[in-house]
Amino acid sequence: MRYSVIAEADLDAALDSRIRRMLCDCFPDAVGSFSQSRSWHGSFPCWSVIAEDEHANICGHVGIVDRVIRIGLVEYRVGGIQNVAVAPQCRGMGLSAGLMEQARHAMMVNHLDAGLLFCNEPLVKVYKRCEWRLLEGAKVNCLDESGRAVTLPKGSLAMWLPVGKEQWPVGDIDLCGSDW
Repeated sequence: MRYSVIAEADLDAALDSRIRRMLCDCFPDAVGSFSQSRSWHGSFPCWSVIAEDEHANICGHVGIVDRVIRIGLVEYRVGGIQNVAVAPQCRGMGLSAGLMEQARHAMMVNHLDAGLLFCNEPLVKVYKRCEWRLLEGAKVNCLDESGRAVTLPKGSLAMWLPVGKEQWPVGDIDLCGSDW
């Protein structure tokens, strides 16, 4: 398996199309979105991490959104993880760990403070195996599709990954935009 981190500016249309096809296979309920774009809730990745097999088939993907968030009055630069996917035929091969390790490395070289992702309860164990930590007690505030300030629903759990900072600050989180 070959892993690559690709800056959005360097991602050509053919690779974009291959990644979107894999995302459509992984998320059939979101085919309408992923058939057109890799963005989620209007947030585009700055970097994409992909895993390709020996035939150049896309087997996995992680998007990284570069975002400044606020906790209290302090700003932090985070790598917002989006569109984590492993192709159905490639599951069980440990690709999630490889993808997340490459994402961590990309966040480190780009001097981000931490990684931040949102998931549901069944995925917490997958991300914990990749050293992500559950954020408990903090409300996550963002803007919805109409631009209104909302709090992420209870089923959407926040997790963080130390990159430049070893401790997550105490307080509610303002995503300073939509979620990703």
